[in-house]
Amino acid sequence: MILLNVVEPMLPSEAGKRQMEKNISKSREVLSRVKSKLEDVMDVRTVTRVGNPPGEILKAAYEFEATCIMLSSRLKRPILGSITSYILSHSKIPVLVCKGLLDQ
Repeated sequence: MILLNVVEPMLPSEAGKRQMEKNISKSREVLSRVKSKLEDVMDVRTVTRVGNPPGEILKAAYEFEATCIMLSSRLKRPILGSITSYILSHSKIPVLVCKGLLDQ
């Protein structure tokens, strides 16, 4: 299993750079926490990327020869967010969307 998180790039100002570094660090912490819960059951690899989330997710699925994309969605309203909708529309492999997957 590959746990992927994509951090969206920010403006190149110094404050933006510091915030970006914080976002990447937080991403790695979350992925590490999830990985620790899954390691007893399966091999898990974590990947953090910077870029356009739906594009990076689809690109990673292709690169890693994924057989399924599993997304965590906040689903605060009855419609899906733009990232989830884009991936559902453009993925060539099955997509599973779970509500609040990382909140548990």
